[in-house]
Amino acid sequence: MTPIAIVGMSTMLPDAPETGSFWRNVLARRDSMSDVPASHWLIEDYFDPNPAAPDKTYAKRGGFLGSVPFDPMAFGIPPNLLPSTDSTQLLALLVAKRVLDEASHGQLDKMNPERISVILGATSAQELVVEMGARLQRPIWAQALREHGYDEAEIDAVCSRIASLYVPFVESTFPGLLGNLIAGRIANRFNLGGTNCVTDAACASSLAALSMGLAELELGHADLVVTGGVDAMNDPLM
Repeated sequence: MTPIAIVGMSTMLPDAPETGSFWRNVLARRDSMSDVPASHWLIEDYFDPNPAAPDKTYAKRGGFLGSVPFDPMAFGIPPNLLPSTDSTQLLALLVAKRVLDEASHGQLDKMNPERISVILGATSAQELVVEMGARLQRPIWAQALREHGYDEAEIDAVCSRIASLYVPFVESTFPGLLGNLIAGRIANRFNLGGTNCVTDAACASSLAALSMGLAELELGHADLVVTGGVDAMNDPLM
């Protein structure tokens, strides 16, 4: 079996913005779970302790990231594209940069980019998919209002008001909501020419990505693989 070296590691987890603080939390047996913060969604809107309550969740605690500074220009992303880009793509860029800096000792430009791959685990859809899908429900809103006797002018006004609460569709929406772009943006930004893809194996997604990354190295397809898992979807649906 080909020996494989781990030459860089980085994380971004609840209550642990980097790897060192994560291990310190583990050693201290620190509980990093919390109630859903209001910045994500309001507990009173979605929580019901009765598991059978329709369209509600009986969970109100989870693992949540705090505010994460992000300079889009440092990654070649125009600031006006941020609302139409899923947060997992942006968070993955931050962590990947730290990993690549550590792995290359800050000398990534001296490595062969064609021999560097990015294989990440990413479960289910991205949060932006849910939001943009909800925006497309306008005909259903209109039908319900029509059945309640609203005239067409009122229907149009109410539906327009609801739609304004969602991010609008723009040219960058499609790439911004794709799961495979989590790996693709990393490869694009750092000019990496190896394999770039995501794998979905449910709760084993990161392990599946790790297995694929190891195979990539053992088969000689790459000299370095950025691998691991990305999951920041903590909305009411998930």
